[in-house]
Amino acid sequence: MCCTLREADAIREAFERAGVMLEFGPPRRNWTVYQQARAIAASGELGRVQRVVGFWGNSVGGHGLDTVLYLAGDPEEVTSIRGTLDTLSPAPGDTSHMNFVKDPSIRSALIEFADGPDIAVVGTGNLEFELVCEGGLIRVHNDGEELAVRRKETRAGFDPVPVEPVEHWSGTVRKIRDLVQAIRTGQPAVSNLRIAMLSTEIGFGLYESHLRGGTAVRPPIPNRDRIVSSW
Repeated sequence: MCCTLREADAIREAFERAGVMLEFGPPRRNWTVYQQARAIAASGELGRVQRVVGFWGNSVGGHGLDTVLYLAGDPEEVTSIRGTLDTLSPAPGDTSHMNFVKDPSIRSALIEFADGPDIAVVGTGNLEFELVCEGGLIRVHNDGEELAVRRKETRAGFDPVPVEPVEHWSGTVRKIRDLVQAIRTGQPAVSNLRIAMLSTEIGFGLYESHLRGGTAVRPPIPNRDRIVSSW
């Protein structure tokens, strides 16, 4: 999305001033199985979602954090961001911790909200996600290839729940359709300015937490001129 939080602030201000709709790029919230997982969670049939766990993601790369936010129902108020990252890549000669030329994977993270489930990231790199509910588990396998749902039947046991087959479609086409619909109606699409700013703030917050030894931080994140090139 951008390389500094200062840029993010400018993007937000420009979009709000101009009244322009944003459709953020990460595609998984436009994929069939991820939408099915969120719908099952929102139905309440497995009780309240307590935590969403992602097993992959970069801090400011966008895709992993956007996906867990979507599965968590896109909560709004962040109360705590803490995490550790894999090996940092400071720019040559930089000793200020303010300029990084590569965005490493998240090693571990815990993000807490006032109005939604916790989000945890465990950097195993296997592109799977799990929703831990009061009465069961919802697991997205193989980066959206299939969905597994299990209901808690005993204190220690879970039984599989049949899942309706779904039609797979192009997330890119759906994303374009969402943007067109947002322009027509004036209502934010599923990938919108608020959620793009939220995931960006959290991503840079993970850098701040990592550099403080994994202690908790909360928005607004300081050091808004810190540069991270995610590519």
